[in-house]
Amino acid sequence: MSSIVCLSIAGVIVSVWPHAQFTLGWTHSIEKTRIEETWQIDTLRNRLVLNEQRLSGSGAGFDPPDHARLINGRWVADGRGRSVERLRLTRSSYAGDWELCSAARCQPIESLLSASLGDALLKDEPVELTACSRKGQ
Repeated sequence: MSSIVCLSIAGVIVSVWPHAQFTLGWTHSIEKTRIEETWQIDTLRNRLVLNEQRLSGSGAGFDPPDHARLINGRWVADGRGRSVERLRLTRSSYAGDWELCSAARCQPIESLLSASLGDALLKDEPVELTACSRKGQ
């Protein structure tokens, strides 16, 4: 079995991201700066592990961790082994959407959901990302 990322709304899996490692990116709604986190699935514990954080700036409720280094104008910090069972992404029609990125491409969360939900897309519903298994691989 291989690990993938499941996207759920209200406990129902509505889409999958077929990569065991991914970058979650977004633009801060007030500061308008890009934030990225690289995550990987821990298949033994079925959890998401934070590998690295990258911030283009700071302020309005977010600052780089104390151990971050400034590299090419961005704050970069390792994830220090932080792991979670699920990532809950609050979505709002008033702020930009989250993006999931692989090595090859980035996609807005909305495009992944709308492919599954069509017109039933619930714009302001939180989305949860969890590790799940793809049988047969």
